[in-house]
Amino acid sequence: MPGRLAFDEAMQFARSRLLVPDPELREGQVEMVEIATRRGPIRRPWGVEGGFAVVYKFRTRSGEVRALRCFHVDMKADTEERYRLIADYFASQPALRAITVPFTYHREGILVKEQGRSEVCPLIAMEWVEGRTLCEAVHASALQGDRAALSQLSQRWQEIVWAMRRAQMAHGDLAGSNVLVREDGRLVLVDYDGVYLPPLAGYRPVLAGQQDYQHPQMYQRPFSEETDAFSALVITTALSALAGDPSLWRRYARIGERGRPPESLLFTAEDFADPSRSRLFQELVSCHDPVVRQLARELQAACLQPVQDVRFPFRLLDPEHEKRQALSELREAMTRGDDEAIVRAWLPLLEQYGPAQSYRERAELARRRLEALARLRQAIAQRSSLEDILASYDAVLDGCSALTEREQLLITEGRRFRQALQERHDKGLLAAATNLISLYGPTILNAQEQAQVQAARERYEAARAWAEARRSGEVSALAAAYEQVWRCGLSLPPEEEMIGCQAARFCALVADPEADDEALLAAYEALALGPAGTQLSFSAEQRARAELAERRLAALARLRMALRSRRLRAVAEADDPLLETCTALTPVEKEQLELARSFYAAVEANDDASLVMLGEQLEQEATAEDSLLLTSEERALLTRARQRWRCYSCFLSTLHSRQPRLIAAAADPLLQEVRLSKDERELLELAQEFVAAYEDDQRLLAFYERLLSSPHSAFFQFSPEEQERLHFLWTQEQEWRAFEQALMTASHEAGEAGPRRILAAYNGLPEALLGRLTAEHRRALAEARQALELLHLLKQEHADEQLASAYKPELLAVFPWLLTAAQSQRLEVIRLVKELEEAWRACDYRRMLLIARSIQQPQPLARYALQLRVASRRLAEQLQPADVRMSLRSAGGGQRLIVAWRWPADPLLRYLLICWSVQELPPLPQPLRWWQLERLAHYRLVSQPEALGQDPASLDLPVGSCSRLHVLLCALLPEDWYGQVKGRWAQRDGSRTEEQAPDALWWPGRALSAVLLPETEVVLT
Repeated sequence: MPGRLAFDEAMQFARSRLLVPDPELREGQVEMVEIATRRGPIRRPWGVEGGFAVVYKFRTRSGEVRALRCFHVDMKADTEERYRLIADYFASQPALRAITVPFTYHREGILVKEQGRSEVCPLIAMEWVEGRTLCEAVHASALQGDRAALSQLSQRWQEIVWAMRRAQMAHGDLAGSNVLVREDGRLVLVDYDGVYLPPLAGYRPVLAGQQDYQHPQMYQRPFSEETDAFSALVITTALSALAGDPSLWRRYARIGERGRPPESLLFTAEDFADPSRSRLFQELVSCHDPVVRQLARELQAACLQPVQDVRFPFRLLDPEHEKRQALSELREAMTRGDDEAIVRAWLPLLEQYGPAQSYRERAELARRRLEALARLRQAIAQRSSLEDILASYDAVLDGCSALTEREQLLITEGRRFRQALQERHDKGLLAAATNLISLYGPTILNAQEQAQVQAARERYEAARAWAEARRSGEVSALAAAYEQVWRCGLSLPPEEEMIGCQAARFCALVADPEADDEALLAAYEALALGPAGTQLSFSAEQRARAELAERRLAALARLRMALRSRRLRAVAEADDPLLETCTALTPVEKEQLELARSFYAAVEANDDASLVMLGEQLEQEATAEDSLLLTSEERALLTRARQRWRCYSCFLSTLHSRQPRLIAAAADPLLQEVRLSKDERELLELAQEFVAAYEDDQRLLAFYERLLSSPHSAFFQFSPEEQERLHFLWTQEQEWRAFEQALMTASHEAGEAGPRRILAAYNGLPEALLGRLTAEHRRALAEARQALELLHLLKQEHADEQLASAYKPELLAVFPWLLTAAQSQRLEVIRLVKELEEAWRACDYRRMLLIARSIQQPQPLARYALQLRVASRRLAEQLQPADVRMSLRSAGGGQRLIVAWRWPADPLLRYLLICWSVQELPPLPQPLRWWQLERLAHYRLVSQPEALGQDPASLDLPVGSCSRLHVLLCALLPEDWYGQVKGRWAQRDGSRTEEQAPDALWWPGRALSAVLLPETEVVLT
């Protein structure tokens, strides 16, 4: 766990470190205290550090003072559970609320940081108790000889001991520092780490307490309500003795330096280790106060006892305390009306105790009630019948608070059930049975009672359902409720019976898809037009079913009228989809309706085959009396259908031949009226296209392509002459397409593969196709030949001049993968060298140097070394920094040279030389070498790695004491056009941080010089 300093630091930043949900705490602040140290007073959080925790004085947002207890040692895993049980128990015990402080345990209390590590630590928030410790209060009163104050402390302490006894509590660390004396004199216990309570039985102890208050066998003491027996006796004896003789404090208390009060109360661990030799024990057992003598003897004997056998002698404080305590508990139990507590509280010691005799009759009543309650509970536990349980109930239990609500309900509902069963009151019977079963399960009733309950439930549900159905008026609900009433055997009034019967019949017909429409319509009208028709409501489905039956009967009537006319069209027009589900339609009517329906369906679909077949059937049946007759118009339709059928049959026969010329010749105008299939229509179109295109090569080739891409590519049978011509045209077309494919894809191939493929495809073209070449085709052929010629020159060693003239950058746009990286680099160097020559001829020295820097290899530049040196010298003469300002300023014991300038946006100006001396500076040599720079008295060389734009720069240089200073400033152009100069110059006088070539050349630019006087500034242009 973190230490005190880490918690102090966290408390000072409480608003960001506290994690508790209470905003009063999160927005508060810790109280600070000033402490004197060797280095002077310092402020730190107000905190008291104990063995387990630090207690801070904390002021909330609203100004209330609270105590925050932070653990600085690792606590047990069950700490949070312990404190939760302790807080709940303190709040539930009136005797403890007056001697303890309410608190809240926060598992995630505060964020603490120590040695770069963060940790969330628990804390306890509680009321801040203003006052002194018991040791401090005793110290102050004893030194003043204040017997009254000491006597009051002793009396208040005994009240705490009695309160802990009544609550079965042990503090675990009773000591003068863990008992606080409030400003009004009341005592309160603090520090609850080692508390024992009945809910904590079985837990392991947390601490052993302070040695000056504990038994010599303190580490073996039990964790129970007797844990504090020894330490409570120590404090009681000490306070009683001091109340009688305050001078004991000066003689035996271990008062600290500067009169600080001790942590113990008279006794120390040495007194307990050997009480027979203790001067304090010898004086107390022989004092004149009998109570003190008895307490001292009890404490002396307890020191020699095993710690498990030590008990606090409550009889010495009050001989009749146990009787009064027993009587108080009896009265409290009677006030609560708790018979079990009354029986437990009537102890044998009360039998002859006078003040308790008036309560004997009530105790006897409690005993008889408990006996009767035991008999009742035994009957319930044995799963006795309801009758036996009711018989086991005694009237003495009336008003008994020990009787649980569940047991009271059992008796009340059992009696109600028995009465409802006798009176045949179904609703009351069901309510009582439901309550009984919810309390004790269905086995509380025997089989006969369960059957009676089930019958009552069915009757009740049936009557309720019928009443609900009558209120709603829904026909479906009436039918369902009537069925339920009929099954239960309930009788209804005659009018109600008739409504239920009619509703049940109607709903049954609606549910039957084969039900007769006339019967269903009659049942519907009986309900809708009956006496209760205005009170009934039909569902949308029921009304739709009744309307369907009505419309279906009307459709059947229309059809039969049309059949009597014997006209085919009239029957077809009388057709109705409703007739599909009509069960009243006869087989003959169905056949004639289907014949008329099929005839006109074939007319609509142009189905000649069906029309021819149906016409023959109608002509054969024309002699029957009830047969359907054809009109003149219908006969004309049949005649046209037969003609189309013969034409279609002829077309089908030519399709079987698979010869395109025969198929095309079979095309008749009547075929336009025939609904040919998709395949038949496509075959006819292909045959006609072949005949029309045979004399034109382009059209014939287009036909052949369409044929090959169609699903009928293998259908037609061509003559040998036709096959040969088609094959020739197709082969020629494929060769041309191969040539165009080569033109499109050659640019994606590497090296000479692409150009060679183009030329190979061109050489494979037949003579007849050369006339199709366009200017674009011929340009692509020329570019392929140029690409091959360029590759041929690149394979030669000394062909740079020829390459310079043969190389055209646009070739790489056509063939981006033509060259390798090395070949591209070689061509790029050749191009740059050519541009270098052009710049020399144009006297463009800047461009020459920039081009030379972009060439990474020194070999191509060797032959231009002289030209590049001339260019470097001439260009250096033009280089000069801008806005140069120099000044000589006094600082400390000497002067400082301040130089400011602006770097031009020039990639060649990257170095600047500044020289200074008290004597006149000689001119710089041309060129300047490193060893020559070393001869200068003082210099500074500044570098700018990259040309970043017109950035301002400045230097502040110490130059010692001088009356005047000669300064020279110039740009330097290194001769690094092929990478000879490497590294960077340091900003140090006469030294370098990285090695430079000793023979490296530098070309000084136009020099700017000035003579500076102290406290003057010079601007150079």
